[in-house]
Amino acid sequence: MKKVLATDIVQGMVAAKDIYNSQNLLVIQQGTVFDDRAISKLMVHGIISAMIVDEKGPFRHAPKEPSYYQKVRESKEFKEFKERYDKETVAFTEELNQIVEKGKAIDEEKLLDFTYNIVGDKEVKVTLFDTLQNLRDYDDATYVHSVNVALICALFASWLKLSPKETKIAMMCGLLHDVGKIMVPEDILNKPEKLSELEFVRVKSHPMDGARVLKLKKVDSHIVNAALQHHEHCDGSGYPQGLKSRQIDPYAKLVAIADVFEGMTAARVYREPICPFTVIEQFEEEGLSKYEVEFLLPFLEHIGGIYIQNRVRLSNGMEGNIVFLNKEKIARPIVQCGKSFINLMEHKGLTIEKIL
Repeated sequence: MKKVLATDIVQGMVAAKDIYNSQNLLVIQQGTVFDDRAISKLMVHGIISAMIVDEKGPFRHAPKEPSYYQKVRESKEFKEFKERYDKETVAFTEELNQIVEKGKAIDEEKLLDFTYNIVGDKEVKVTLFDTLQNLRDYDDATYVHSVNVALICALFASWLKLSPKETKIAMMCGLLHDVGKIMVPEDILNKPEKLSELEFVRVKSHPMDGARVLKLKKVDSHIVNAALQHHEHCDGSGYPQGLKSRQIDPYAKLVAIADVFEGMTAARVYREPICPFTVIEQFEEEGLSKYEVEFLLPFLEHIGGIYIQNRVRLSNGMEGNIVFLNKEKIARPIVQCGKSFINLMEHKGLTIEKIL
């Protein structure tokens, strides 16, 4: 039995103990074999670690890619995006290290240019999610995750119809929300063995560390708050301060959604992306009390809308195209399979298993 970070749990691992959230509610039962749904559930609840059965298994071998993602990776658009992404992420990493380790002043325009240059123009395209889900060369590095969250925040801001100024703030919040993790020793963040209780406390201190750094840089207060509060939940179950909805900065609420969504759906070296509809389902079932509903619902609706007319496989093996979203439950759209229309709202046992 060993303790691992929730972000390091992959399909096939087994829960060694019951897993409870901060309000002492059972989230995962002992003996559960982790699948995409169970992993998503952990992250929506903001659970930072879990005890798993300490057994060897092919947990970190990347599985064969499904055809949909293979097509994305082979496209000209993806290859061009990845070339820009590689270049700008290296530059962003160097800049952030200069800010944290050598006290360099924050140049907001320079930081924002990293994200604009990755996209290739001033508009973030809806294909962004497909692209991020296929950047499998990277593991969950702080810098890569931060760039991804900033890109998602830019798209999220457009869905919320934020002004250009507000959109820039949202992007800066995404870029710098995890700056505190840079001060956590790499041998802790990347430790393959069990972390001690002190090491887990150190990981969990990164929001306060980041906020301290950003306060010294005299950046917009929303950016400081996003670093400090992006793990807070509207029901008070988050950390580090256990704040409730009215106490949490709106930009921190926005970043919290983008942060969790990126953590669940971005590609990993050792596993394929989790199906977006699995993530949407977990947000709808477990997240409505934890995340700002006025932000979460339009976010999920736009994510679901990206995949209208996409071909999918259902949990019973049937394949078809998504033709209509049920706004009451975005995770349960109407799927056309041949001449039949299957309304997943009426078939509770069926789910979307994979984008094809």
